Amino acid sequence: MQPEDATNTFGAKLSQSTVIETSHTDVEGTILAGKYKLIEAIGEGGMGKVWLAHQSEPVKRRVAVKLIKRGMDSQQVLARFDAERQALAMMDHPNIAKVFDGGLTVDGRPFFVMELVKGVPITEYCDSHKLSPQQRLELFVPVCLAIQHAHQKGIIHRDIKPSNVLVALYDDKPIPKVIDFGVAKATGQPLSDHTITTGLGAVVGTPQYMSPEQATFNNLDIDTRSDIYSLGVLLYELLVGSPPFGSPQLKWVGPAEILRMVRDEEPQRPSLKLSSAEGLLTISTNRGTEPKKLTLLLRNELDWLVMKALEKDRTRRYETANGFAADVNRYLAGEPVHAHPPSAVYRFKKFTRKHVKEVIAATVVTLGLLAGLALEVRSSNRVKLALVGETEARRNAELAALAEKDAKEQAQRRLTQIEKGNAVLTSIFNDLDIRKVKEGTEPLEAGLAKRLVKAAQDLEGDAVGDPLVVAALQYKLGKALMSLGFPNDALPLFQKVRETRTAKLETDHPDTLASTSDLASSYLETGKLTLSVSLYEETLKLMKAKLGVNHSDTLTCMNDLATSYLAAGKLALAVPLFEETLKLMKASPAGDHPDQLTCMNNLGTCYQYAGKPDLALPLFEETLALKKVKMGADHPDTLGGMNNLASSYQLNGKLDLALALYEETLKLKKAKLGADHPSTIRSMNNLASCFQAAGKLDLAVRIYEEAVKLMKAKLGADHPDTLVSINNLASCYMAAEKLDLAVPLFEDTLKLMTVNMGADHIITLACMRNLVKAYSGAGRAEKAAAMYKEFIAIERKRLPANSSELAGSLALVVLELFKCGQHSLAEESLRECLTIREKLQPDAWTTFNTQSLLGGALLGQKKYADAEPLLLKGYDGMKQREKTIPPQGNTRIPDAIDRLIELSTAANKLAEANKWQAERAKYPVPKQPTPVEKK
Repeated sequence: MQPEDATNTFGAKLSQSTVIETSHTDVEGTILAGKYKLIEAIGEGGMGKVWLAHQSEPVKRRVAVKLIKRGMDSQQVLARFDAERQALAMMDHPNIAKVFDGGLTVDGRPFFVMELVKGVPITEYCDSHKLSPQQRLELFVPVCLAIQHAHQKGIIHRDIKPSNVLVALYDDKPIPKVIDFGVAKATGQPLSDHTITTGLGAVVGTPQYMSPEQATFNNLDIDTRSDIYSLGVLLYELLVGSPPFGSPQLKWVGPAEILRMVRDEEPQRPSLKLSSAEGLLTISTNRGTEPKKLTLLLRNELDWLVMKALEKDRTRRYETANGFAADVNRYLAGEPVHAHPPSAVYRFKKFTRKHVKEVIAATVVTLGLLAGLALEVRSSNRVKLALVGETEARRNAELAALAEKDAKEQAQRRLTQIEKGNAVLTSIFNDLDIRKVKEGTEPLEAGLAKRLVKAAQDLEGDAVGDPLVVAALQYKLGKALMSLGFPNDALPLFQKVRETRTAKLETDHPDTLASTSDLASSYLETGKLTLSVSLYEETLKLMKAKLGVNHSDTLTCMNDLATSYLAAGKLALAVPLFEETLKLMKASPAGDHPDQLTCMNNLGTCYQYAGKPDLALPLFEETLALKKVKMGADHPDTLGGMNNLASSYQLNGKLDLALALYEETLKLKKAKLGADHPSTIRSMNNLASCFQAAGKLDLAVRIYEEAVKLMKAKLGADHPDTLVSINNLASCYMAAEKLDLAVPLFEDTLKLMTVNMGADHIITLACMRNLVKAYSGAGRAEKAAAMYKEFIAIERKRLPANSSELAGSLALVVLELFKCGQHSLAEESLRECLTIREKLQPDAWTTFNTQSLLGGALLGQKKYADAEPLLLKGYDGMKQREKTIPPQGNTRIPDAIDRLIELSTAANKLAEANKWQAERAKYPVPKQPTPVEKK
């Protein structure tokens, strides 16, 4: 029931019994409710007439008044009209015409007052302004969002068509407005006091734009997906100039035949319709595009988008208008769309309804089982999947042609091969709980990966008769396993796919290049970094020669190779390649490259690993903001951006911001990807590291221990991610002064890292530095000195001589050498470090910090006279440059003061010692927990 005192968002009451002043309510000059003067009729629908009117109070403005037609005031029509008024009152969206007021005329006919939209139908606006397909898509997206808003309010429009989507200019910007909810149906609650009924034979809507389920008598089973179909028709017309079933087709047929066509006839794809359309030149001119180019533009993705919305089976359409809009936005952004061409099984099911041929039925069973397994993980897969779909389509067409021509011998041989495939794939069907598995869109079903692996094993050999078809199926299974976080199971599949395509196709064929790139990616994910780097280098060389350096796939490969360099610890190669790739992506004439955000993110990661968190932070902030807009707040890539920004906050000393963002990210990842997904576990590690940095060691230890357990089970004990988790756990034990646990864990982890990642990998070196600290803390001075010497020897080979990077490594853990009395060894490294820094960065705060540290090494050897000038100069230099010291360096000045206090006390200069004590009191800096390395 309607509330007695319903109000809209503007506060105007929607009275059921507003008093009017005249019985002549459908002529110019009529005044309704004492304040709405009808000026002229501006539109007419099936139930009512729309008038331009002038409102006199409480504000003066022009409005639209919709008034029921005379003779149309049956109980059903009145109910429907009242439903529209209530539907509009419930909604508040910039792309839906607002309702202001409503009431009844003296003769009982309802009216309502709404926003006057001074616009034209969306198709007319687009044609008159010669908008390009891209501009039309941009105008279409807010229409979808408006319909989504209506659906969220429980309202189905049921009559979406160009005349009900008007485009008006607001501040010279075209804004679409959805109007006329006259046949709207409530999905969740009654809209009026009347019961909405339709008589036998009544069909509500406009035939050219109605959904198949709407084109039935007593169409009570209507849901929001009916509007999705109508949106698809609207987009179809925006792209090709007419709806799928236009007026010429419907002109000479009766009502029953019209409804049958809507229910049963398959519409042509937009590109096919356009290629055979009369007036193609006019249509193309209205879209500012040449005819041939326009037809090519619509093929594949735009065809897929529209045809997914126009599926007769509503379970195959977009589930929501938001989902439709998101896919359009993906297309506009150059990202892979979720819509795909109809699968082989779907096409052949339709074929067998008309041509009951055994060979076709067999094909249905063979090719249908993989429909739910196709996954898009990266932007470059759009091309690959299209090629796979085209390959399958060609083979299906061949089978159909053979069957149609009764080429019995060839068909029988083919049928025998397919029947073999049927046996294999039917067993897969029985073993698999087939479902739509989409990356990160729903919780993972237990055991799904095992069934996928079983399916991959059953596809061995040439079960379906064509190695390339087998390779296509293996490829899809591999992508599914990669997306679910099982790279070890996906790797052999990608190896087989590449072997098959290399043997059957050219080396630089797009499918072969794609296979090589995917195999390199799986090597990366499984920690085989040397293989990943070499394979990406090979692929990039081929792509540059075949496609050119500015091609989208080439740029993607450059980004992937740089990522492999980063994972392999080759920062000197990764940073410039990321910078070059990002520059080329931004300069691309096609607009934003689909991997541009990934490249920005990875460059930020490189900067962090290179000790430049101040450069990383703005990159991560920009990347996350763009990801939220383009992908949504809970997309896996957005969650990765949140994680990286939190990491950057932490490294820049903003722990409160970091903790809050880490916790939010982990919660979303658990819900989106599952608790044991590698990405989720990495977030656990990072949250623990932030708790450690904040001094909350009990929390950090507990999370680290859980993360290590999950990572070992998921990826194995020697996977790089597992080793990072163990290193972090050992580091936290050390910070908690549990050295009996930390030391052996570091030792075991270092051995595995050296074998699996190499002694000169940046993560292996981080573990070595941590082990120096652990040995020092445990009082094992000789062990600490030996490990430090081994670490420095590797760094001298890895880094350029006399470089700032080498200087940084020389000074990294000298404080640990101080603690275990190895001051002479520390002096040797610090003198070399100071020589480099005085030459390269004479005015930097780090150079003065090195002077203070060198003074500390001499102080530890009781060389007071030599130590004093270095300690004083180091302190003074840092004090003058205090504002340039980053947050993670906030202990450097108080540490320098502590050394001056020690010197004054040792020299029995009590007055100076008291002076330095007073200065030290200005820096109440607590002891910082040991920093950890993060993945």
